[in-house]
Amino acid sequence: MKKMISTLCVVFIFGFTSVAMAQVYVGGAYGVSDAKSSRNSVPEMEGDAGYRVNLGNQLSNTFSFEVAYVDLGSYLVGSLDGEQDLNESSDQLDISGYELAVIGKLPLRKRLSLFARLGLFAWDGERVIVDSSTVEPNVFASSDEDVSVGLGVEMEFLDHMGVVLEANQYKTEDVYNQLYGLGVYFTF
Repeated sequence: MKKMISTLCVVFIFGFTSVAMAQVYVGGAYGVSDAKSSRNSVPEMEGDAGYRVNLGNQLSNTFSFEVAYVDLGSYLVGSLDGEQDLNESSDQLDISGYELAVIGKLPLRKRLSLFARLGLFAWDGERVIVDSSTVEPNVFASSDEDVSVGLGVEMEFLDHMGVVLEANQYKTEDVYNQLYGLGVYFTF
């Protein structure tokens, strides 16, 4: 997996330096994050606010590369039966990471496009369980690389500014994290 990340980074850097007609952009989106598990043995999680900040290189009207920092917020984790355990006073999961993605665009009008994103999400997760029977919280940390996908609509309002409405999914082990956001971008 690390070899794959290195290869994608080289392609990304090559894309920034080799295309004369490329347009660099920076942007961000803020919205609601939610998590769903693919296994029944993972407790239910209550969503939070999340955000992503990105830097990209639009190589043409239909293709671009992007690197982003994604923070999915802090999920409140429930128990398997939906009831809080008697000895737990809180159970929280924080997930954030970096995404390297390829974006394909379908122009609908001069300033309106649909887009799809496919990427690699290198994430870190930390679960903190505060137990009323102990003084110190139990902290569990993990990290890995998984797949990310996204869909959205982009509308350019000014020559160098636009807005996006997007839905992204970030896989972390057996959990699918969704981030639904509204954002802005600026081109240079």
